[in-house]
Amino acid sequence: MAAARRQQLPLLRRASTIEAINAWVFIIPVTLGTLLLNVLPALPNIYFSLTEWNGLVAPRFIGFTNYVEFTSDPVFQNSLRVTVIYALGSIPLSIIAGLAVALLVNRPLRGISFFRAIYYTPHISNIIAIVIVFQYLLAPRFGLINQGLWHLFGIVGPNWLGDDNAAMVSIIFVSVYTSVGYNMVLFLAGLQGIPQHLYEAATIDGANSVQKFLRITIPLLSPMIFFVLLLSVIGSFSVFALVYAMTGGGPGQSTSVIFFLLYQEAFQQLKFGFASAMAVFMFVIVGILTWVNWWAGKHWVFYG
Repeated sequence: MAAARRQQLPLLRRASTIEAINAWVFIIPVTLGTLLLNVLPALPNIYFSLTEWNGLVAPRFIGFTNYVEFTSDPVFQNSLRVTVIYALGSIPLSIIAGLAVALLVNRPLRGISFFRAIYYTPHISNIIAIVIVFQYLLAPRFGLINQGLWHLFGIVGPNWLGDDNAAMVSIIFVSVYTSVGYNMVLFLAGLQGIPQHLYEAATIDGANSVQKFLRITIPLLSPMIFFVLLLSVIGSFSVFALVYAMTGGGPGQSTSVIFFLLYQEAFQQLKFGFASAMAVFMFVIVGILTWVNWWAGKHWVFYG
């Protein structure tokens, strides 16, 4: 018996080594790509945040002056408030809608893959094309949405992209529309990983659909919920293209999120040092929120 185990040890070590090599083959390209394209280019940003630099002459070191200026700037404070409003409005809706669609398409029906693809399409579609379509839909006089409100309910619809409050609602709605498909895929993967015998046992015990959802689906899906929440937080605090294409930060400053203001300071005002300080600040904020999400995911358990 002992001799057989000694003979198996080299085979086990070889299999373990091959498995480790295969893992590193997949990990190294992603790690190197992240370091070269994301981490290393961001390091000079920390230095530039301590300088006054317009991109045309040599940067002049000014210490933490940029940080003091932007934290006391009312325009920055407004952008931070707008970003928080956008996050609080878009994150819960995108998670709930993604989970609802995932539950809807998690059925062994003929042609269900087609509907999964349809729901996922907005996420991979060009954001500019989506914005153009919604600009027509949300047009104040002849847009399909306001026309429908008038003919069906006799309600005069708002100027969706020209009113302060309605513009943010429009941004949130389009954001949810484009993110539902991605969240659906993640939740669908989590749902298909839940053992079916748990539902069968619950059915035998007399549990209804709501009880099975609250006591089986949600607890076992909670790690994926936290993962989607983490991605949604990062995405909501780094939104730019949607705001730039849809409202240009307007009307006024009502949809001017942090990264849109950063773009204006850097590429319109040529205040690269000031914009770099804002970028470092947002990096810290997103890092803290990410850590909080991971901590909550490890220490909070939903038992139903």
